[in-house]
Amino acid sequence: MSGRRVSGSMPRIPMRYQVLLEGHPLGGYVAECVEIPGALAEGATEKEVLENLGEALARILDERRSEARETAALSGADIRAVTVHG
Repeated sequence: MSGRRVSGSMPRIPMRYQVLLEGHPLGGYVAECVEIPGALAEGATEKEVLENLGEALARILDERRSEARETAALSGADIRAVTVHG
């Protein structure tokens, strides 16, 4: 390891995730992101539940990036980015 750290935040690029969308028995909708465990949302309409899930995903990813930066600062690890196609 070189001990170099990435400072600041990585550029944000739009990402697409697969979502399980279900009507809720009591009304409204529930959505769950297939790729990000724990990313769940509720909403009165399909549009609202997808917007809520997008906001939840953004918070989860920001939190995980912050945790990674803290870990890297303590351990001297590098933070890198990878592009995934598929």
